[in-house]
Amino acid sequence: MPDRLESLRKEIHRLDAELVGLIKTRMERVQEIARFKKDNDIPIRDDSRETDVISYVLKQPHEGIDSEKLSMLFQQIMEISRDTQSKVFKSLDQ
Repeated sequence: MPDRLESLRKEIHRLDAELVGLIKTRMERVQEIARFKKDNDIPIRDDSRETDVISYVLKQPHEGIDSEKLSMLFQQIMEISRDTQSKVFKSLDQ
């Protein structure tokens, strides 16, 4: 049993590393979007876009994942994205 547990934990570590890589790539796109928004006088926050993102995510197959928790996770990701955009805006103002 301990070998099986260790094997499963290693798989979780591998998946976590993949998630970090995907989030990093997402934040790189967020930075590009922030530069575009800054250049075009578009505000950082777009509530309709955030609603669309949550709706899109919840339409993806997610059996075994509570919809409310999945929504909360993506709300947190979007909060981090807004913070990242704010940093880009500030750096472009300097």
